[in-house]
Amino acid sequence: MPKVLVLQHHPAETLGIYAQVLTQFPVEVQIVHGYDGEAIPQRMRGFDGLVVMGGPAGVYEQTQFPYLADELRLIDRAIKSDSPVFGVCLGSQLLAAALGASVHRNEIGPEIGWHDVLLSELAAADSVWSTVHAEQQGQFSAFHWHGDVFDVPDGAVPLAHSEKTACQAFVYGRAIYGTLFHMEIDEHQIREMADLFAADVVATQQTSASLLKDATTRLPTVNGLGRVVFSNWLSLVLAASERRAQ
Repeated sequence: MPKVLVLQHHPAETLGIYAQVLTQFPVEVQIVHGYDGEAIPQRMRGFDGLVVMGGPAGVYEQTQFPYLADELRLIDRAIKSDSPVFGVCLGSQLLAAALGASVHRNEIGPEIGWHDVLLSELAAADSVWSTVHAEQQGQFSAFHWHGDVFDVPDGAVPLAHSEKTACQAFVYGRAIYGTLFHMEIDEHQIREMADLFAADVVATQQTSASLLKDATTRLPTVNGLGRVVFSNWLSLVLAASERRAQ
């Protein structure tokens, strides 16, 4: 059975609704908590796909969070072996860094809360994003929580942007995807993150109550879109596993 490796960076930033999607596919899942001292696998041998989740660390904070260096080495090996990768928020930043792109603070400030994502025309032809592009006419509201952004990696295809962020999503090769925004998040996660990182919320002149109020109306749509995107990516994982077995 194909096996998917998940790198988690914080107790509050879990797979969210992606965990439900994984149960609908014939895959095994292994979650590694590097922040809690668990060893990061050195290579992708035995794994057919890699999911890299979000977290409060920065790519450039490897002295403070040494496991990030191990993750970057693993991501680099996944890229070189043409393994499917799906990066979320910090995960997309690590993926961009592994591809040689600059990851840095957003000069116009953090992007937190509910903001529109605009898909590029290139997303309309992408195997993972085309359905969402068609259903949403290239635009939808997603949840964001990031102060860092990245340049489009060389050789990657930009798939989305927002008012504050020039690159919100990209694809590299056949099945390597990064999404800076959150489609997997649920109400419990939003509440927990708003409590844990309250200073970030205040800095953007928002409140926990306002984030949760918007979540009531917006989560059903963005979670539904997230299920489509993640399911499409998992189909690529299964296809890659079949190719390796031949």
